[in-house]
Amino acid sequence: MIPRISVRGASYRVDGATIVEGIDLDVGELEFVSVVGPNGAGKTTLVRLIAGDLKPSAGSVMLGGIPPHDMRPGALALLRSVLRPDSGAGVPFTVRTVVTLGRHPYRKDPANSAARDSEVVDDALAATEITHLADRVFSTLSTGERTRVAIARVLAQDTPIVLLDEPTTALDMGHQEATMALLHGVARQGRTVVAVLHDVNAAAAYTDRIVVMDRGRVRASGPPAEVLDDALLSEVYREPIRVVPHPFRPTPMVLAARPVPREET
Repeated sequence: MIPRISVRGASYRVDGATIVEGIDLDVGELEFVSVVGPNGAGKTTLVRLIAGDLKPSAGSVMLGGIPPHDMRPGALALLRSVLRPDSGAGVPFTVRTVVTLGRHPYRKDPANSAARDSEVVDDALAATEITHLADRVFSTLSTGERTRVAIARVLAQDTPIVLLDEPTTALDMGHQEATMALLHGVARQGRTVVAVLHDVNAAAAYTDRIVVMDRGRVRASGPPAEVLDDALLSEVYREPIRVVPHPFRPTPMVLAARPVPREET
């Protein structure tokens, strides 16, 4: 079976700098894969290559066996949806209108209908717990609320591949947990989900596979229990890190090991 996402030896160079190099990655149905690593590791560039926003300087990226940058925009929009960190805080539309924009790729689909659009949008609003915000103007929301609206728009697009760049960064703890559980459920429903995450513990708890990147390369890829390692993470993040068993989840827990400064009394 052809993986939904296949990256082979992909590199991206701009202005003489290599941003990512030699990336190999396959992601199939029912998979929730996280990409973690320090700032500047190439995580966002990898997602943009998969999305078709960028064309690899070398190697290949395939979505369902087809290079995304060779697809027409309409066909690509029906195959993959993307949450980008620049979601447009100044948009003067209501929340419902913003989420409904996710249905735009289906406007010429004879099998679609206004009733179907409304149903999908209502489901996306409910799933992200923002139904009560439906009539609010997007630009008046908090950063975390705007993030949840953007995730709802991605869900309303109803694509087999879902790509998310930092979907939980602006969320409080409760909504972060709810969002990760939601995305895990989306993958279990048959979609392919790839998310750039800064919270390694959230990645450990909810994703099937973690891709650790550093300096544009993949340093490790596999299940959280196999990938999350004291030495690797300490090297990648340039910070002393300890990985210990979670006290009540069957997952590893990542802790900063730097001593906390204490004032003498």
